[in-house]
Amino acid sequence: MSARFDLEQQIMECWNVTTDLKRVTEYLLDAPLEPGREDKIANMLLGMEALYEVKFDRCFRTFEKLLKEQHDQQTGV
Repeated sequence: MSARFDLEQQIMECWNVTTDLKRVTEYLLDAPLEPGREDKIANMLLGMEALYEVKFDRCFRTFEKLLKEQHDQQTGV
């Protein structure tokens, strides 16, 4: 049952991507037009991409673990 709880928590963490994108959008619209601003935004987005790649990968591995456990229980393995 803990794998199911872990999966639920990890899915909820992944929903944060929308909040994080909103923050970057707010920065894009509200920040002063300073030199290097485009690089700063690009770095934020690249960091978010890497972070969410890890989060979604972890979530999918938990999902696979949960399916395997459920299959093993059903087949008596």
